[in-house]
Amino acid sequence: VNGSAALNSYYAATGSYSLAVSRGTMLVLPRLADDVRIGDLQLEFSTYIYSYGTDSLAFSVGVLTDPSDVTTYEPLQNCINTPTGQHNSHTVYFSLLNTPDYEDLADAHYIAISYQGSEPSYSNTLYFDDINVSQAPQCLKPMNLAVSDMTETSARITWTAHGEESWTVH
Repeated sequence: VNGSAALNSYYAATGSYSLAVSRGTMLVLPRLADDVRIGDLQLEFSTYIYSYGTDSLAFSVGVLTDPSDVTTYEPLQNCINTPTGQHNSHTVYFSLLNTPDYEDLADAHYIAISYQGSEPSYSNTLYFDDINVSQAPQCLKPMNLAVSDMTETSARITWTAHGEESWTVH
């Protein structure tokens, strides 16, 4: 849609190439088929930062109803790539689009990644690799998993769920 992106032979997580993306760029994936429900999908990818003066870069993943109009972009999840020099794996679920609050976007056919950045104006490049859209599993992975208050016999585990009300911990 806009901005600057190019195939690059640097910083690939796997294979030989990654997609180098500059600040102010929105990537739009190819149109999904009419019979595909976007709310049943997940997007998996890896990112790598090459920047001067910052250890993390923020971007968002969402949907577009019109790929030629950036104002139709609706962000669904904010992501942060950190630390500099490390590949980060990301999974974004689109199940939010199956809720009444987002029913007007349930028929969107374009997944987009927006790296607008609020970092200072020096060079910050975000590299994307292994971008994969697939059917989401029935049991979604938790987000923001954290362990605290560890002792020899216990630990406090917290996470952000995807709307589930019960969990099985293995």
